[in-house]
Amino acid sequence: MPEFRPSGYIRPAAQGVPSREARAQLQLKRLEKINVRQQEELGRERVPTSVAAARYATEAWLARDADDWLLIDEGASERVKWDLPSQNGSLYKIQVSWPLQWTSREGHHDVPVFYAVDGNAMFLTASEACWRRGSAPHFSGGGLVVAIGYPLDNHFLFSARRNYDLTPPSATSAEGYGGADGLLDFIDGTLKPFIASTVLRNSTVGRQALYGHSFGGLFALYTLFTRPDLLDCVVASSPSVYWDDFVILSHEKHFRREAGTAPDGKRPRLMMFYGSYEQAPPQWPGEDDEDYKRRKQGAEERAMVDNANAMHERLKACERLCSVTLKGYPDEDHGTVIACSLSRAVTTFFEEWHGPKPLA
Repeated sequence: MPEFRPSGYIRPAAQGVPSREARAQLQLKRLEKINVRQQEELGRERVPTSVAAARYATEAWLARDADDWLLIDEGASERVKWDLPSQNGSLYKIQVSWPLQWTSREGHHDVPVFYAVDGNAMFLTASEACWRRGSAPHFSGGGLVVAIGYPLDNHFLFSARRNYDLTPPSATSAEGYGGADGLLDFIDGTLKPFIASTVLRNSTVGRQALYGHSFGGLFALYTLFTRPDLLDCVVASSPSVYWDDFVILSHEKHFRREAGTAPDGKRPRLMMFYGSYEQAPPQWPGEDDEDYKRRKQGAEERAMVDNANAMHERLKACERLCSVTLKGYPDEDHGTVIACSLSRAVTTFFEEWHGPKPLA
């Protein structure tokens, strides 16, 4: 795969941070690109429609990151980010972190990689959970956290683009939904090769996992059921199984009925999580009785707990999976369970990976 490198690019130092002079040059190039973009009247969220515009998007992604590098002292980085274009020109903000013990991203073998969608909201939580494990008595070396997010124009962490990217296609998909295959193509065809060739240059990639929450959990299940060979582990936190009249269940059914299985070492794992308050929420202090009644009814209709338990029962004997685990967290809601599921997922994936035998 060709190296992602804009014109005039200066190779970063071994520890992943360019020299001060190189960062300054990249910042100047970023400003030049912005000027060109303004002159061409190419809107920030507009998809490039010409070869020239697509080439611009490809070359601009790293230069746009120069201002972040300018804020990092040389040798002090344990994370970095890029704006990486998909095949249709849409930009994804890719944030990457690695163990604090590393002095370089080069020279490592079989590095585990943990991908997370909704990356703007998940990156720091996942990274800090991994960094804390570095002080644990059984720390096994950790790995890479790769967050897949979006360039944002406001302070809201969840981009509206997620509605399209994270939902499966169906005959009844509303406008602006059903684009999960496009994001999967980006992960498989662009992001994974980029991580292997550029982020982990002169290192090798080991096992790989994907984490998603809510719509992201739905996306994780869709990934497992339609592209089971893409990853070694899929983590579905509070998956929106109910979405679009339970369309994901048709993909699950096909997955379970598919003939043939891969060897134990090749079969993916599935981890599922939920919070008890997602289906049985308490009334908030000061919440109006009618508002609470409507919110409680909505939670009961979505049936997050029941749907997760039912899917676990159907899949736990599936020969196409190495293992299926389900954990519910009492007294956690749809938002607070994120930290619980992320911490458990990265700990299991990085620290407790024992081969084909299902984890207890």
